[in-house]
Amino acid sequence: MAEIIIRRVTPSDAAAVRALRLEALATAPLAFGSTLAEVQARPVEFWTEQIAKNSTGGEVSQFLAVADGRLLGSVIGSAEGDLTFIYGVYVRPEARGLGLLDRLTEAVAAWSVEHGRTELRLDVGTHNQPAVNAYRRLGFTETGHTAPYEHGEGLTELDEMEMSKVLA
Repeated sequence: MAEIIIRRVTPSDAAAVRALRLEALATAPLAFGSTLAEVQARPVEFWTEQIAKNSTGGEVSQFLAVADGRLLGSVIGSAEGDLTFIYGVYVRPEARGLGLLDRLTEAVAAWSVEHGRTELRLDVGTHNQPAVNAYRRLGFTETGHTAPYEHGEGLTELDEMEMSKVLA
């Protein structure tokens, strides 16, 4: 595989990010807070505005794993007080096992620290043991907070647990 670059999203990534999100929802419909149909219905302007917002500043940022111009993964970090909440994590199945989750999480962590936030938090489905194990391997620990999470209309209600990592 070609060299994999981790970088912040740019406005020109809008179409590719939309396609990756649709793939993520088709691959793992219970892992995200929206349905494939909901995301497909969003107009092009939604993606253009979202990506433009995520490409600059310290409030929300999206990072991509890219090889030969193809997106292999993505993660979003959002400022919530003195911490950064991570969501929208996805790595294409063929790119799993290459350390992309580690590298994407490191990019969000560096961005978070750069903006004065020294804690990362995320929610993960309690049913998704591979993801729970991956986050534990990255140093996240359970906070003890769990909550039911509705994953879009007509989909099963599941529990999510909150995990946290303090950054050095």
